[in-house]
Formats: sequence, structure tokens, C-alpha cells
Amino acid sequence: MFALMLGVLACASRAEAQVVQLEPETPSVSIYAGAGLSTLFRGDLAFTNALGGEAGIRVPLSRRVFLDTSFAQFRDRESSVVLDLPIQSPTMVIGHVDRLEQRTERRVSTVEFAVVSTGTVGRVRVAAGGGAGLMVLNRTFRQTLIGCSPAGATFCGDSRTDFTSTTGTVFGLGSVDVRLTRRVGLYGSGRFVLVLRDVGSSGIRVTGGVRMAL
Repeated sequence: MFALMLGVLACASRAEAQVVQLEPETPSVSIYAGAGLSTLFRGDLAFTNALGGEAGIRVPLSRRVFLDTSFAQFRDRESSVVLDLPIQSPTMVIGHVDRLEQRTERRVSTVEFAVVSTGTVGRVRVAAGGGAGLMVLNRTFRQTLIGCSPAGATFCGDSRTDFTSTTGTVFGLGSVDVRLTRRVGLYGSGRFVLVLRDVGSSGIRVTGGVRMAL
């Protein structure tokens, strides 16, 4: 009798475990943060493999559909140095510079909203969707001339130029999550962005980080 009771309890425990495993995961709000690379194809405002990061939140609209809201910022810097440079007017050489330094910094910030559909297999969740956003691109150009002759020439010294461009965007995204614990997982994400202000301009963003369910 005792052995029979133990057998019944064991069967009940296995059945309960199977029910728990088969029960669909309840969607929850999650936050995430990560880092990665961004490339923008946009004329003289273009940059390649800029480093930066992102943070966002996903809110369930249904069991499989989520609203994804994110903020991201990426920076790109480049510099050049030219030595022993003659300064010319349209008709003649008017001076000389020992060293010309030029530095350009680009910073792109985005706020994006997307609707994504998800599917889960074991610990892996795959998501795909699209949305729209706002992109703000700041560019700062600095130029320094050192060792000018004649001394006190008006073309010598430092100069700075700032430029800001704001535009709407549309984009598609895909992501893969791997759950580590009940609430914490790792994710990788990719986005392809179309810039609305400049026809033909586009960008790519690849990031990875940590996602946590609340």
C-alpha cells in the first residue's frame, strides 16, 4: 500500500511538472541596456562603426506582441594633420603654416518606437518588427593652424563650426534573447534605418547587452 501511494505521488509530481513546462510564458515589462556599433550612409554626415550604447523598455501589448521604446547615442571622431602647408590666394602664395590640425566629431542620438512580434523556443526568444523614430545628428569641426608666417596672419589660429540636423526615421529590427535566469537574459539586436529627410540615406545598428524582466 505504501509503495502504491509513493507511486501515485510520483506520477502526480511528474504530471504537474509537465503542466508547468507546457504553460505558456506570461509576458512582462522588461528593460534593457547594451552597446554596439552604428554606421550611417548620409553624404558628408556619414560615419562608419561609431561606438555607442542604447537603453530601452519593452511593454507587452499581448502575449506575443510588444511595444519597444529605446534611446541610443553613438559617437564618431576623425582627425588629420598636414605639415609644411603653403597658404595661397587665387594668384600667389601669401603665407606658410608649419602644422594644420583638423578634427571632426559626429554624435547621433535617436529615440525610437517599434512594435515587435515574438516567438519562444526553450530559453531562446526571437523578435522582429518595425517602427519610427527621431534622429538628431550633431557635427563639430575644429581646425588649428600652428607656426604661421607671416606672424599674426589673419588666417592663423583656431576655428570651430557646429552643425545640427534633425530628421524622422523608419526602421526594421530583429533581436534574439537567451534567458539566463527567470528574469535576466542576454540579447543581440540589429536595426536597418531609413532617413526620411534625405532620400537614399540609411543606417545600420548592431548592439548587444542585458535584458531584465520587471
